[in-house]
Amino acid sequence: MRNAGYILCGLYFVAKTYARYYLYRPIPRRPLITRSNEALHTIDWAGWAAWMAAFFFLLNPARPAEALLLTAVLFLYDPLIRLIFIQWEVRRLRRKSPDRKWSYRDARRRVRRRAVAAMFH
Repeated sequence: MRNAGYILCGLYFVAKTYARYYLYRPIPRRPLITRSNEALHTIDWAGWAAWMAAFFFLLNPARPAEALLLTAVLFLYDPLIRLIFIQWEVRRLRRKSPDRKWSYRDARRRVRRRAVAAMFH
């Protein structure tokens, strides 16, 4: 049971990193299967489901402190990775468009809107 919890933690880590990395990227730079935001949100949802299951798998062998600590660290990983990938894409957008000077605020707003909008191409 404990090994299954660790495997689910790894699945959460991989799913969140994959979803966040491609969610803020432009659509032509995404792999074919993740061109729609719904596919990325589904991968993100699967990561959350793995996180919740990992908590209960780790809680089962009667070591609640370790289970709480590990799931809390993974819970804090999501906003951290989100911030990192947003900043990375904002810097890339500002660097790659010399004809249109993006302010930091406008570039951040564009990256966040790209992640929220449902796009099918």
